[in-house]
Amino acid sequence: ASDLGGISPIDEVNPDYPHPSAMSLSQVLEPAGWPLEARLPVYPQYLDWMTPRLKDAIAQRLDT
Repeated sequence: ASDLGGISPIDEVNPDYPHPSAMSLSQVLEPAGWPLEARLPVYPQYLDWMTPRLKDAIAQRLDT
C-alpha cells in the first residue's frame, strides 16, 4: 500500500484511539524511502464524479 489515507491528530470515528503525529510518522517512514506527501482527498479516477465547479477548484489546486 502506498496511501496511508488521512493523517489527523484526532480520529473522528474512534477519538479514544491515539494517532501518531505526522512528524513521528515521517521520522519512521522517510528513512525507509516512504516520504509523506500531501494529496487531494479524492483519487483521480473519481474526478469525473465532481461537479464542474468543484472540478475547476481542484484543477486550480493541481496547477499550483
